[in-house]
Amino acid sequence: MPRYLGILLVLIGLAARAVEQPLDDAVKVTATSAGHAWHYAAEDVTLDGKTYLSYAYLKDDQGERARGWISFDVTGWGRFTATVGVSDAWKNHRGALVIEVDGEQKHEITKRSGEKPHDVELSLAGAKTLTVRFEPSILLAAPTMIRAEQVNPKDGAAMVWVPAGEFVMGSTDADKDAGSAEQPQRRVYLDGYWIYKYEVTVAQYRAFCAATMRALPNFPLGRSWAGKRGWADPALQGHPIVNVTWHDATAYAAWAGAHLPTEAQWEKAARGADGRIYPWGNAWDGAKCANSSNSSSKDISTWPAGSFPAGVSWCGAHDMAGNVWEWCADWYQSEYYQTAPARNPAGPAMGDCRVLRGGSWDNGEKYCRGADRNNYIPDYWYGSVGFRCLSFSPGP
Repeated sequence: MPRYLGILLVLIGLAARAVEQPLDDAVKVTATSAGHAWHYAAEDVTLDGKTYLSYAYLKDDQGERARGWISFDVTGWGRFTATVGVSDAWKNHRGALVIEVDGEQKHEITKRSGEKPHDVELSLAGAKTLTVRFEPSILLAAPTMIRAEQVNPKDGAAMVWVPAGEFVMGSTDADKDAGSAEQPQRRVYLDGYWIYKYEVTVAQYRAFCAATMRALPNFPLGRSWAGKRGWADPALQGHPIVNVTWHDATAYAAWAGAHLPTEAQWEKAARGADGRIYPWGNAWDGAKCANSSNSSSKDISTWPAGSFPAGVSWCGAHDMAGNVWEWCADWYQSEYYQTAPARNPAGPAMGDCRVLRGGSWDNGEKYCRGADRNNYIPDYWYGSVGFRCLSFSPGP
Protein backbone atom coordinates (compact mmCIF):
# COMPACT_ATOMS: atom_id res chain seq x y z
CA MET A 1 0.00 0.00 0.00
CA PRO A 2 1.42 3.45 -0.91
CA ARG A 3 2.67 5.43 2.07
CA TYR A 4 0.39 8.40 1.36
CA LEU A 5 -2.66 6.11 1.31
CA GLY A 6 -1.73 4.66 4.68
CA ILE A 7 -1.42 8.18 6.12
CA LEU A 8 -4.83 9.08 4.67
CA LEU A 9 -6.45 6.04 6.28
CA VAL A 10 -4.91 6.95 9.63
CA LEU A 11 -6.29 10.49 9.37
CA ILE A 12 -9.74 9.21 8.46
CA GLY A 13 -9.65 6.92 11.50
CA LEU A 14 -8.62 9.81 13.74
CA ALA A 15 -11.37 12.05 12.43
CA ALA A 16 -13.98 9.47 13.39
CA ARG A 17 -13.09 9.48 17.08
CA ALA A 18 -15.71 10.47 19.61
CA VAL A 19 -15.87 10.98 23.35
CA GLU A 20 -18.51 8.82 25.02
CA GLN A 21 -20.12 9.28 28.42
CA PRO A 22 -22.82 7.25 30.16
CA LEU A 23 -26.06 9.15 30.51
CA ASP A 24 -25.72 9.94 34.19
CA ASP A 25 -24.11 12.95 35.90
CA ALA A 26 -22.36 13.84 32.65
CA VAL A 27 -25.65 15.26 31.37
CA LYS A 28 -27.70 17.76 33.34
CA VAL A 29 -31.32 16.85 34.12
CA THR A 30 -33.54 19.86 33.40
CA ALA A 31 -36.98 18.46 34.34
CA THR A 32 -38.73 15.23 35.29
CA SER A 33 -42.20 13.96 36.10
CA ALA A 34 -43.49 15.07 39.50
CA GLY A 35 -42.57 12.57 42.19
CA HIS A 36 -40.26 10.55 39.98
CA ALA A 37 -36.49 10.19 40.28
CA TRP A 38 -33.97 9.42 37.57
CA HIS A 39 -32.12 6.16 38.15
CA TYR A 40 -29.02 5.19 36.25
CA ALA A 41 -27.82 1.73 37.24
CA ALA A 42 -24.33 0.39 36.52
CA GLU A 43 -25.79 -3.11 36.75
CA ASP A 44 -26.21 -6.08 34.44
CA VAL A 45 -29.41 -6.40 32.45
CA THR A 46 -30.03 -9.07 29.80
CA LEU A 47 -31.89 -8.38 26.56
CA ASP A 48 -32.30 -11.23 24.06
CA GLY A 49 -29.41 -13.10 25.60
CA LYS A 50 -26.99 -10.17 25.50
CA THR A 51 -25.82 -8.55 28.72
CA TYR A 52 -25.61 -4.77 29.04
CA LEU A 53 -23.66 -3.28 31.94
CA SER A 54 -26.00 -0.37 32.59
CA TYR A 55 -29.60 0.67 32.17
CA ALA A 56 -31.82 3.56 33.17
CA TYR A 57 -35.40 4.19 34.27
CA LEU A 58 -37.64 6.38 36.41
CA LYS A 59 -38.59 5.25 39.89
CA ASP A 60 -41.27 6.39 42.33
CA ASP A 61 -40.88 7.25 46.02
CA GLN A 62 -41.10 3.53 46.82
CA GLY A 63 -38.13 2.79 44.59
CA GLU A 64 -40.28 1.00 42.02
CA ARG A 65 -40.10 1.51 38.26
CA ALA A 66 -42.54 4.22 37.21
CA ARG A 67 -44.21 5.63 34.12
CA GLY A 68 -43.15 9.21 33.37
CA TRP A 69 -40.69 11.43 31.54
CA ILE A 70 -37.31 13.10 32.02
CA SER A 71 -35.51 15.82 30.05
CA PHE A 72 -31.77 16.44 29.71
CA ASP A 73 -29.71 19.42 28.56
CA VAL A 74 -27.81 18.03 25.57
CA THR A 75 -26.15 21.26 24.42
CA GLY A 76 -22.74 20.40 22.99
CA TRP A 77 -23.37 16.67 22.62
CA GLY A 78 -23.16 15.05 19.20
CA ARG A 79 -25.18 11.83 19.39
CA PHE A 80 -27.33 9.70 21.70
CA THR A 81 -27.22 5.91 21.55
CA ALA A 82 -29.08 3.23 23.51
CA THR A 83 -30.74 -0.15 23.22
CA VAL A 84 -34.46 -0.53 23.99
CA GLY A 85 -36.00 -3.86 24.93
CA VAL A 86 -37.70 -6.03 27.53
CA SER A 87 -35.62 -7.93 30.08
CA ASP A 88 -35.37 -11.68 29.53
CA ALA A 89 -36.36 -12.04 33.19
CA TRP A 90 -39.82 -10.56 32.49
CA LYS A 91 -42.80 -12.21 30.80
CA ASN A 92 -45.72 -10.76 28.83
CA HIS A 93 -44.71 -7.16 29.32
CA ARG A 94 -45.53 -4.55 26.75
CA GLY A 95 -45.50 -0.78 26.36
CA ALA A 96 -43.85 2.06 24.49
CA LEU A 97 -40.81 4.21 25.07
CA VAL A 98 -40.79 7.63 23.36
CA ILE A 99 -37.66 9.68 22.70
CA GLU A 100 -37.87 13.36 21.71
CA VAL A 101 -35.25 15.91 20.64
CA ASP A 102 -36.20 19.57 21.21
CA GLY A 103 -39.84 18.50 21.58
CA GLU A 104 -39.97 16.60 18.29
CA GLN A 105 -40.71 12.88 18.56
CA LYS A 106 -37.90 10.80 17.09
CA HIS A 107 -38.75 7.28 18.24
CA GLU A 108 -41.78 5.49 19.67
CA ILE A 109 -40.72 1.96 20.47
CA THR A 110 -43.20 -0.74 21.52
CA LYS A 111 -41.82 -4.01 22.81
CA ARG A 112 -43.14 -7.36 23.96
CA SER A 113 -41.33 -10.23 25.64
CA GLY A 114 -39.22 -12.17 23.21
CA GLU A 115 -38.86 -9.39 20.65
CA LYS A 116 -35.42 -8.35 19.48
CA PRO A 117 -33.96 -5.24 21.17
CA HIS A 118 -34.12 -2.02 19.18
CA ASP A 119 -30.92 0.01 18.74
CA VAL A 120 -31.34 3.78 18.85
CA GLU A 121 -28.92 6.39 17.51
CA LEU A 122 -29.91 10.05 17.30
CA SER A 123 -28.02 13.11 16.12
CA LEU A 124 -27.95 15.89 18.70
CA ALA A 125 -25.99 18.44 16.65
CA GLY A 126 -27.37 21.84 17.58
CA ALA A 127 -30.01 20.33 19.91
CA LYS A 128 -30.76 21.61 23.40
CA THR A 129 -33.09 19.03 24.96
CA LEU A 130 -33.45 15.25 24.94
CA THR A 131 -36.65 13.90 26.53
CA VAL A 132 -37.37 10.23 27.30
CA ARG A 133 -40.92 9.09 28.13
CA PHE A 134 -40.84 5.78 29.98
CA GLU A 135 -43.15 2.83 30.33
CA PRO A 136 -42.24 0.67 33.36
CA SER A 137 -42.02 -2.46 31.25
CA ILE A 138 -39.49 -1.05 28.78
CA LEU A 139 -35.77 -1.00 29.47
CA LEU A 140 -33.39 1.65 28.21
CA ALA A 141 -30.08 -0.19 28.19
CA ALA A 142 -26.60 1.32 27.92
CA PRO A 143 -27.77 4.89 27.23
CA THR A 144 -24.75 6.91 26.11
CA MET A 145 -24.05 10.47 25.05
CA ILE A 146 -21.34 10.96 22.44
CA ARG A 147 -19.65 14.31 22.38
CA ALA A 148 -18.89 15.57 18.90
CA GLU A 149 -15.16 15.45 18.19
CA GLN A 150 -12.94 15.38 15.13
CA VAL A 151 -9.26 15.84 14.31
CA ASN A 152 -7.58 18.52 12.23
CA PRO A 153 -5.54 16.47 9.73
CA LYS A 154 -2.96 19.26 9.36
CA ASP A 155 -1.66 19.20 12.92
CA GLY A 156 -3.43 16.21 14.49
CA ALA A 157 -5.28 18.43 16.97
CA ALA A 158 -8.49 17.05 18.47
CA MET A 159 -11.39 19.49 18.09
CA VAL A 160 -14.72 19.58 19.94
CA TRP A 161 -17.96 20.96 18.55
CA VAL A 162 -19.67 24.07 19.91
CA PRO A 163 -23.18 24.19 18.42
CA ALA A 164 -24.82 27.35 17.14
CA GLY A 165 -26.96 29.32 19.57
CA GLU A 166 -27.01 31.94 22.28
CA PHE A 167 -24.97 32.05 25.46
CA VAL A 168 -24.58 34.44 28.40
CA MET A 169 -21.46 36.57 27.90
CA GLY A 170 -19.89 38.84 30.49
CA SER A 171 -20.56 39.43 34.18
CA THR A 172 -22.83 41.34 36.52
CA ASP A 173 -22.10 43.16 39.78
CA ALA A 174 -23.10 39.93 41.56
CA ASP A 175 -19.75 38.45 40.51
CA LYS A 176 -17.38 39.74 43.20
CA ASP A 177 -14.41 39.64 40.81
CA ALA A 178 -16.11 41.22 37.80
CA GLY A 179 -14.53 44.24 36.16
CA SER A 180 -16.28 46.96 34.20
CA ALA A 181 -14.77 45.65 30.95
CA GLU A 182 -16.92 42.50 31.38
CA GLN A 183 -20.15 44.49 31.49
CA PRO A 184 -22.92 44.73 30.62
CA GLN A 185 -23.70 41.02 30.66
CA ARG A 186 -25.73 40.08 27.59
CA ARG A 187 -26.93 37.21 25.42
CA VAL A 188 -24.82 36.63 22.31
CA TYR A 189 -25.57 34.37 19.35
CA LEU A 190 -22.72 32.47 17.65
CA ASP A 191 -22.67 30.21 14.63
CA GLY A 192 -21.37 26.68 15.33
CA TYR A 193 -17.63 25.93 15.27
CA TRP A 194 -14.97 23.44 16.24
CA ILE A 195 -12.49 24.51 18.91
CA TYR A 196 -9.26 22.75 19.79
CA LYS A 197 -9.78 20.38 22.67
CA TYR A 198 -6.36 21.30 24.07
CA GLU A 199 -3.99 24.23 23.88
CA VAL A 200 -1.46 23.94 21.04
CA THR A 201 1.41 21.83 22.32
CA VAL A 202 5.17 22.09 22.03
CA ALA A 203 5.21 19.11 19.64
CA GLN A 204 2.59 20.67 17.37
CA TYR A 205 4.33 24.04 17.31
CA ARG A 206 7.70 22.44 16.60
CA ALA A 207 6.16 20.66 13.59
CA PHE A 208 4.82 24.00 12.34
CA CYS A 209 8.22 25.66 12.67
CA ALA A 210 9.95 22.78 10.89
CA ALA A 211 7.43 22.93 8.02
CA THR A 212 7.59 26.71 7.60
CA MET A 213 11.22 27.39 8.56
CA ARG A 214 9.96 29.69 11.30
CA ALA A 215 12.19 30.21 14.32
CA LEU A 216 11.11 28.59 17.56
CA PRO A 217 10.29 30.98 20.42
CA ASN A 218 12.85 31.72 23.10
CA PHE A 219 13.12 28.88 25.57
CA PRO A 220 11.77 29.79 29.05
CA LEU A 221 13.91 29.78 32.15
CA GLY A 222 13.30 28.14 35.53
CA ARG A 223 10.30 26.24 36.94
CA SER A 224 9.02 23.37 34.77
CA TRP A 225 11.68 24.11 32.17
CA ALA A 226 14.68 23.82 34.52
CA GLY A 227 17.03 21.04 33.50
CA LYS A 228 15.25 20.48 30.18
CA ARG A 229 17.19 20.29 26.91
CA GLY A 230 15.29 22.93 25.00
CA TRP A 231 12.06 22.58 23.05
CA ALA A 232 13.05 19.13 21.76
CA ASP A 233 13.11 17.63 25.26
CA PRO A 234 10.69 14.65 25.25
CA ALA A 235 9.27 15.67 28.64
CA LEU A 236 7.87 18.90 27.20
CA GLN A 237 6.17 17.71 24.01
CA GLY A 238 2.70 17.46 25.58
CA HIS A 239 2.94 20.83 27.35
CA PRO A 240 1.37 23.92 25.80
CA ILE A 241 3.78 26.04 23.77
CA VAL A 242 4.60 29.37 25.46
CA ASN A 243 6.61 32.50 24.69
CA VAL A 244 4.57 32.97 21.49
CA THR A 245 3.36 36.36 20.30
CA TRP A 246 -0.08 37.00 18.83
CA HIS A 247 1.60 37.05 15.42
CA ASP A 248 3.15 33.62 16.09
CA ALA A 249 -0.23 32.22 17.09
CA THR A 250 -1.95 33.69 14.04
CA ALA A 251 0.70 32.27 11.71
CA TYR A 252 0.29 28.81 13.24
CA ALA A 253 -3.48 28.97 12.87
CA ALA A 254 -3.19 29.93 9.19
CA TRP A 255 -0.75 27.05 8.58
CA ALA A 256 -3.15 24.63 10.30
CA GLY A 257 -6.09 25.82 8.17
CA ALA A 258 -7.71 27.27 11.29
CA HIS A 259 -8.20 30.58 13.11
CA LEU A 260 -7.69 32.06 16.52
CA PRO A 261 -11.05 32.17 18.32
CA THR A 262 -12.78 35.47 18.90
CA GLU A 263 -13.17 36.18 22.58
CA ALA A 264 -16.89 35.45 22.24
CA GLN A 265 -16.14 32.04 20.75
CA TRP A 266 -13.54 31.39 23.43
CA GLU A 267 -15.93 32.39 26.22
CA LYS A 268 -18.82 30.25 24.98
CA ALA A 269 -16.55 27.19 24.82
CA ALA A 270 -15.40 27.92 28.37
CA ARG A 271 -18.74 28.80 30.01
CA GLY A 272 -21.57 27.17 28.04
CA ALA A 273 -25.02 28.63 27.48
CA ASP A 274 -25.76 29.15 31.19
CA GLY A 275 -23.00 31.65 32.00
CA ARG A 276 -21.16 29.52 34.57
CA ILE A 277 -18.23 31.29 36.20
CA TYR A 278 -15.65 28.55 35.66
CA PRO A 279 -15.60 25.78 33.04
CA TRP A 280 -16.81 23.24 35.61
CA GLY A 281 -19.44 25.37 37.40
CA ASN A 282 -19.86 28.38 39.68
CA ALA A 283 -17.69 27.40 42.65
CA TRP A 284 -13.94 27.87 42.56
CA ASP A 285 -11.98 24.62 42.87
CA GLY A 286 -8.25 25.04 42.58
CA ALA A 287 -7.78 21.30 42.07
CA LYS A 288 -9.51 21.52 38.67
CA CYS A 289 -6.95 23.63 36.83
CA ALA A 290 -3.28 24.65 36.82
CA ASN A 291 -3.16 27.84 38.89
CA SER A 292 -0.98 29.70 41.37
CA SER A 293 -1.97 27.50 44.31
CA ASN A 294 -0.82 24.23 42.75
CA SER A 295 1.73 25.53 40.27
CA SER A 296 3.69 28.78 40.65
CA SER A 297 3.61 28.55 44.46
CA LYS A 298 5.27 25.13 44.12
CA ASP A 299 7.75 26.31 41.49
CA ILE A 300 5.77 24.60 38.71
CA SER A 301 4.71 26.33 35.51
CA THR A 302 2.91 24.58 32.63
CA TRP A 303 1.31 21.17 32.92
CA PRO A 304 0.82 18.69 30.06
CA ALA A 305 -2.36 19.55 28.17
CA GLY A 306 -5.41 17.84 29.67
CA SER A 307 -3.87 17.23 33.10
CA PHE A 308 -7.06 18.35 34.89
CA PRO A 309 -9.95 16.35 33.35
CA ALA A 310 -12.26 17.28 36.24
CA GLY A 311 -12.08 20.88 35.02
CA VAL A 312 -13.15 20.16 31.44
CA SER A 313 -15.70 22.57 29.99
CA TRP A 314 -19.24 21.66 28.92
CA CYS A 315 -18.19 21.10 25.28
CA GLY A 316 -15.15 18.95 26.14
CA ALA A 317 -12.41 21.61 25.94
CA HIS A 318 -9.61 21.23 28.50
CA ASP A 319 -7.57 23.87 30.32
CA MET A 320 -9.98 26.71 29.56
CA ALA A 321 -9.07 27.88 33.05
CA GLY A 322 -5.40 28.09 33.98
CA ASN A 323 -2.28 26.49 32.48
CA VAL A 324 -1.59 29.29 29.97
CA TRP A 325 -3.27 32.50 28.88
CA GLU A 326 -4.66 32.11 25.35
CA TRP A 327 -4.47 34.64 22.54
CA CYS A 328 -7.78 35.52 20.87
CA ALA A 329 -8.30 37.10 17.46
CA ASP A 330 -9.85 40.35 18.71
CA TRP A 331 -8.43 43.77 19.28
CA TYR A 332 -9.12 44.77 22.88
CA GLN A 333 -11.37 47.65 23.91
CA SER A 334 -12.52 47.99 27.51
CA GLU A 335 -15.93 49.48 26.53
CA TYR A 336 -16.57 47.06 23.67
CA TYR A 337 -19.43 45.22 25.38
CA GLN A 338 -21.48 48.42 25.47
CA THR A 339 -21.78 48.53 21.68
CA ALA A 340 -20.83 45.03 20.52
CA PRO A 341 -23.26 43.26 18.18
CA ALA A 342 -25.40 40.50 19.66
CA ARG A 343 -24.60 38.14 16.77
CA ASN A 344 -21.10 36.80 16.03
CA PRO A 345 -19.15 39.74 17.53
CA ALA A 346 -15.63 39.90 16.09
CA GLY A 347 -14.15 42.64 18.26
CA PRO A 348 -13.26 46.27 17.48
CA ALA A 349 -11.94 47.21 14.05
CA MET A 350 -8.66 48.47 15.49
CA GLY A 351 -6.72 48.83 18.70
CA ASP A 352 -3.34 48.66 20.38
CA CYS A 353 -3.65 45.34 22.21
CA ARG A 354 -5.07 41.88 21.53
CA VAL A 355 -7.27 39.88 23.88
CA LEU A 356 -5.91 37.20 26.23
CA ARG A 357 -8.25 34.75 28.01
CA GLY A 358 -8.27 32.00 30.63
CA GLY A 359 -5.61 32.74 33.21
CA SER A 360 -2.48 30.67 33.73
CA TRP A 361 -0.30 28.64 36.08
CA ASP A 362 0.68 31.94 37.71
CA ASN A 363 -2.87 33.21 38.47
CA GLY A 364 -5.61 32.62 41.04
CA GLU A 365 -9.36 32.30 40.77
CA LYS A 366 -10.08 35.88 39.69
CA TYR A 367 -8.17 35.52 36.43
CA CYS A 368 -9.28 31.92 35.78
CA ARG A 369 -12.91 32.99 35.42
CA GLY A 370 -14.41 32.42 31.99
CA ALA A 371 -15.54 36.05 31.73
CA ASP A 372 -12.21 37.64 32.66
CA ARG A 373 -10.68 39.81 29.94
CA ASN A 374 -6.97 40.50 29.72
CA ASN A 375 -4.95 42.09 26.94
CA TYR A 376 -1.46 42.86 25.76
CA ILE A 377 0.40 44.21 22.75
CA PRO A 378 0.53 41.58 19.98
CA ASP A 379 4.34 41.49 20.07
CA TYR A 380 4.24 40.38 23.73
CA TRP A 381 5.53 36.95 24.70
CA TYR A 382 5.88 35.32 28.08
CA GLY A 383 6.13 31.92 29.73
CA SER A 384 2.47 31.98 30.71
CA VAL A 385 1.02 32.77 27.26
CA GLY A 386 -0.05 30.24 24.61
CA PHE A 387 -3.10 29.66 22.42
CA ARG A 388 -5.60 27.24 20.87
CA CYS A 389 -7.31 27.34 17.46
CA LEU A 390 -10.76 27.12 15.94
CA SER A 391 -12.22 25.74 12.72
CA PHE A 392 -15.46 26.34 10.81
CA SER A 393 -15.42 23.03 8.92
CA PRO A 394 -18.87 21.37 8.63
CA GLY A 395 -20.42 20.33 11.91
CA PRO A 396 -21.18 16.79 13.09
